[in-house]
Amino acid sequence: MRLIIIAIVSGWVLVALALAVRVRVCDLEARLSAAYFVFWPVAAISLLLQAPVPGVIALPALLGFLPWFLSGPYLWARLRRGAPAMPEAFIGIAFRVWGWGILLSMLLGLFF
Repeated sequence: MRLIIIAIVSGWVLVALALAVRVRVCDLEARLSAAYFVFWPVAAISLLLQAPVPGVIALPALLGFLPWFLSGPYLWARLRRGAPAMPEAFIGIAFRVWGWGILLSMLLGLFF
């Protein structure tokens, strides 16, 4: 089991390094999208390894994987096809949607 975990982490590090090399010449939005793509699983796993976490923190962390799944194709389109960055958006999702999503997930975390 340890070898499997080491292999997964090693592969993730290689992807992160390759992505860092690819986006270093891109604009800030592409670099932020790449950072989100690489560091969100690290933050989520470190949160899951902690002692019991309140729902108001755990649910937004869990629901944060939905935009994480979208960040890969968005970043691929930005790097491969040179798609322009959307104004007032992060990883292709409008800031208003981010705000409402975080607020609603925190409210759900309070109730459950």
